[in-house]
Amino acid sequence: MTLLDRYILTGVLRGTLLVLLVLLVLNSFVSFIGQVDNVGQGSFTMADAIGYVLLTMPTIVYDLLPIATLLGALLGLGNLASHSELIVMRAAGISPWRLTRSVIIGGGLVALIGILLGEFIAPPAEQYAKRERTMSLNSQLTMGQGQSGWIRDGNIVINIEQLMTGDRAGGIYVFTFNDNRELRSIVQARTASFEDNGTWLLDDSRKTEFGETGITASKDLQTAQATAVSAEILGLSVIDPDMLASRGLYDYISYLE
Repeated sequence: MTLLDRYILTGVLRGTLLVLLVLLVLNSFVSFIGQVDNVGQGSFTMADAIGYVLLTMPTIVYDLLPIATLLGALLGLGNLASHSELIVMRAAGISPWRLTRSVIIGGGLVALIGILLGEFIAPPAEQYAKRERTMSLNSQLTMGQGQSGWIRDGNIVINIEQLMTGDRAGGIYVFTFNDNRELRSIVQARTASFEDNGTWLLDDSRKTEFGETGITASKDLQTAQATAVSAEILGLSVIDPDMLASRGLYDYISYLE
């Protein structure tokens, strides 16, 4: 990389950083205002609102990088033009393609940063932020983490293998216990969909009941399961495909196939 490349690259990156900072502050402020409305619900506090905004900043940066890079490049080149530096470069025999190459290098560096954010930082931070916020707002529920999602609602424990859409899931297991923490029944369903009345419709379900007289099994094409687990909470029990890294997205596509 020549001195000219570094000089133009510095101008472009400075412009990009400035635009990104302004947009990040505005978006974070709007996000914070939206979270303030939740303060006081459940165990959600002002500190939780601030923590949520901070944890979602990598995702905001990731979303803003393309427009910030474009505007930053224009701002950086405009600054060079306002000081007649581009004219001097052209007079020195620097071709437009040579100048463009320096700008492309800057864009490539920003793209690399975006890939790192989108693959390793933004997805887990976003998922953790949403999980903690929802659990603070719904303190009666508990949620475990792992390759599949675990949610506890009173005496009911739900395991979810895959989130298919915002209100549908695949690979559902519902474990029901009595007050003595003894397993009373297991329901296995291929898919489940959330209804507005607060119930889940389990498709192609198999139910095994453990009673005092023995074990009974039944199968239904569709059955209803009452639970306090909403579609939003379900979406947090497993990783949303929109926030999956490349490897996770590939595994998710393979699962759907």
